[in-house]
Amino acid sequence: MRSKLVNELIPRIPLIDLTRQYLSIKSELDEAISRVVKSGLYVSGENVKQFERELASYLGVKFVVGVGSGTDALEFSMRAIELSEGRSCIAPANTFFSIVNAVENSRGTLKLADIETLTFNIDSDLLKSCIDSTTRALVPAHAYGQTADMDPISELKEANSCHVIEDVAQALGAKYKGRMAGSLGDISCISFYPTKNLGAFGDAGAIATDNEELAQRIRGLGNYGQESHYRHASLGRNSRLDELQAAILSVKLRHLEEWNASRRDHARLYQEYLDPIEQVSVPLTANDRQHVFSLYVISCDSRDKLGSFLERRGISTEIHYPIPLHRQPACIHLGYRQGAFPRAEDAATKILSLPMYPELENDEIALVCEGIRDFFRTIQ
Repeated sequence: MRSKLVNELIPRIPLIDLTRQYLSIKSELDEAISRVVKSGLYVSGENVKQFERELASYLGVKFVVGVGSGTDALEFSMRAIELSEGRSCIAPANTFFSIVNAVENSRGTLKLADIETLTFNIDSDLLKSCIDSTTRALVPAHAYGQTADMDPISELKEANSCHVIEDVAQALGAKYKGRMAGSLGDISCISFYPTKNLGAFGDAGAIATDNEELAQRIRGLGNYGQESHYRHASLGRNSRLDELQAAILSVKLRHLEEWNASRRDHARLYQEYLDPIEQVSVPLTANDRQHVFSLYVISCDSRDKLGSFLERRGISTEIHYPIPLHRQPACIHLGYRQGAFPRAEDAATKILSLPMYPELENDEIALVCEGIRDFFRTIQ
């Protein structure tokens, strides 16, 4: 009986709390949703057009095309640049599996490169050694809220006549040398999965580009391959951003800068508490970057035990990502073996994501860090 009571008294600190965000702007969201429902127009209406314009303005690009998910944004981008059999793209070994689906569905070949130790982003020096005559695209997946080092990647693109496709799923609002993530490549792919910095109420995504031809191709691919009404120029599918999600995202976009600033404040407080703990490495913000901390990822040798300890304290954690792409069962055909990407493999054994969302309270951060300190005291 005592054990049950103690557990009930332990504060629950989730990795992310979407209810808090909803309640903070409830009246704005409810009004936007009600407006769409009352209109009776749920697909391909003015809300989608408005959100596409607003996001294009925010990013500083000419075109935004809404699609059904971030994964579809990646696949349609691959198809738009004509990735196909005999052609390849290169991505980091420690990113999410969606890149595998996108490349395989485009009938291209995925090649991988190792990461920087401190930022977890693709290492441009190692990326260079992966480029060959088949390379069609370089795909820097901005890790955890911070962009990759884009200038060297852009130079590689120019030298090798290929494309840069940014994966901005974790970095919307981040900056590189004053420029927005999402405006740094030929095409940028954005996920609005609910847990992202700008999250929908379900799956949704978009691409951003300055290239009108690529934008039109992608718009067609997400609408059954149509180039005009009932005229189908290619084999596409149904992957459209719907009116409800667009209206919700328009409301949330107005708050994104404020929310990202809160994330940075939380990160500074985490660092203040965690810096004295020598067993823990905190996230590094590289020079000339503005981090948006989609995730707050620490690194330590006792990661699994620490995660279990915090869970018993009522503190949720997660691992992004525990299995590098080349070690996934579905990627055996890529031909990589254990040890091919030692930095990504090492990170996969040490990284741990702590609670991070704009509405997180300072005293909750203090409790998380107190739990980490207590853990390392117990194993000394």
